[in-house]
Amino acid sequence: MDRRPVLSPASVIAGGWKAVDDPVRSLWLGGKLSLLERICVQSWLRHGHRFELFVYDDVGEVPDGVVLKDAASVLPRSEIFQWQGSYAVFADLFRWTLLCEQGGYWVDMDMLCLKPFDFGDELLFGCEHSNAASIGVLKLPAKHPVAREMLSLARDPNRVIGNEKFKLKMKKYLRRYLLFGSRVGMRWGEAGGPKAFTGVLKKHGCFHLGKPFTYFYPVDPLNWRCLFDATLKGEPSFYRSTYAVHLWNELLRREGFCKDGPFHPDSFVAGQQKLLGIS
Repeated sequence: MDRRPVLSPASVIAGGWKAVDDPVRSLWLGGKLSLLERICVQSWLRHGHRFELFVYDDVGEVPDGVVLKDAASVLPRSEIFQWQGSYAVFADLFRWTLLCEQGGYWVDMDMLCLKPFDFGDELLFGCEHSNAASIGVLKLPAKHPVAREMLSLARDPNRVIGNEKFKLKMKKYLRRYLLFGSRVGMRWGEAGGPKAFTGVLKKHGCFHLGKPFTYFYPVDPLNWRCLFDATLKGEPSFYRSTYAVHLWNELLRREGFCKDGPFHPDSFVAGQQKLLGIS
């Protein structure tokens, strides 16, 4: 069993990495995994997690140990769609369908695990900052009210939940009744994404349960490049409470960043690649 530290000796579990009972699950749409996704997936396997990857087609470059699952058992292929050139909004629909029906852990494919998830929380999520929750790491029981409402919003982004600001309510009403339910003018995260999730959590009185940004989102999205350049060279760790690091795939996509490397040799990501033995 591999006992090497992730970033510092403090992040090693006494006695070595132990298998974690709860599997983590994610979705992949496309051909082969890029180098960056392989690094992220391998990080979960290394820390004792069973990784279940839902796919619609054959996928190349999948690390050994990953359990492939039929995504069509959750949502039929006919429901796949793109929004503004991205599958992210469909991925939100898939995520909330799976969590609502089955519960358990969900992690995005750009989440890099630094230590095993030993949480006893029934409801687990992290905040990017003091007033915004995110959805890169989630754990909910099946049929949880938050999951049900998020699934409803993912299917009908113009549905009013009641605690939106006036401007957003008006936009939803206009799209629903004048634009026949269109997504025109919908902003990022309004449907099944972080913005909607934050509002639903507050409506259900659950927002205070969110883990601080140090747990899963230690790097601000505006600083995403620091994960791929020499900015963090020589830094022993992020925070003692950091369990995973979000690598901000959507921003990489928008910037045309190559996820197949090679990455800067002194970067955080290159260090993790070397640690995990991925070429």
